[in-house]
Amino acid sequence: MCLGTLGVAPLTTSTNNVQTLEEVVVHDTMLHLEMTDTEEYDPWEPFNEKMFNFNYKVDRFVLKPVAKVYNEIVLDGEKQAIHNAYDNVAMPKRFINSLVQGKFKGAGLELSRFVINSTLGVGGLADVAKYQFHLESSDENAAQTFGHYGVGPGPYLVLRQQPRGQYRQVPERRRRDS
Repeated sequence: MCLGTLGVAPLTTSTNNVQTLEEVVVHDTMLHLEMTDTEEYDPWEPFNEKMFNFNYKVDRFVLKPVAKVYNEIVLDGEKQAIHNAYDNVAMPKRFINSLVQGKFKGAGLELSRFVINSTLGVGGLADVAKYQFHLESSDENAAQTFGHYGVGPGPYLVLRQQPRGQYRQVPERRRRDS
């Protein structure tokens, strides 16, 4: 091989190693790929597709414009206070799921956080338990409780304005979106 004056070999490409791209077609906001043998069975597919399309349209034409206005009007500190208040109100779900799973230390932690944040944190607007007492919130939810007792994940289910997930996650979806 002959090197140039700078000691760099000329750039050559081989067309033998080119791989073909799979074609991806989008129709009516749905992504359609070739069906494979490994595709999972979805008994609720017609319902899920309708809910997905409904959610997409509501998100695009209602929620996105509202969210843009909200982001312009509400300050970051106020957004954090709203988030903290929702997290404080969601404590009973985490508390009960900790108890049902036999995680009594976690249940006590949640109860302590709730009392501290509801009193010192002005109704939960400030997360005093986290920043002053270093008490982190647990992440216990109904899907974990069902799994603890051997309930399988089940098929996918898409609900109105909720993320898709397994059937056993349905009771906890509201908390994750707040």
